Amino acid sequence: MRRFGVLLVGLALSGCQPRDPQLPRPDPAAQAACAARGGTYGRGGLSPDFLCFVPTPDAGKSCSGALDCTGACLAGSRTCSKITPKFGCYGVLDGQGQALEICVD
Repeated sequence: MRRFGVLLVGLALSGCQPRDPQLPRPDPAAQAACAARGGTYGRGGLSPDFLCFVPTPDAGKSCSGALDCTGACLAGSRTCSKITPKFGCYGVLDGQGQALEICVD
């Protein structure tokens, strides 16, 4: 009976061990497609997934609202973002030119 108790405790404690998270692996085809677009393939934000970070054709161009940019119109500099997607918290100008603070994870 004692062996059964020890076995039961061992099984219970083994259930408390954290599992190794299975992070997504890079997809070679997606990585090649990203490179063909001039992008950088990697992880971004809070997600463990891989993304393609693509330079925007209007990077650094002056903007007065979201419709002026393929990425984001950055409120602080009033210029178009350099890459898309852009993660973190930052100010943008919306379609009407109003400043908004957004956080993208």
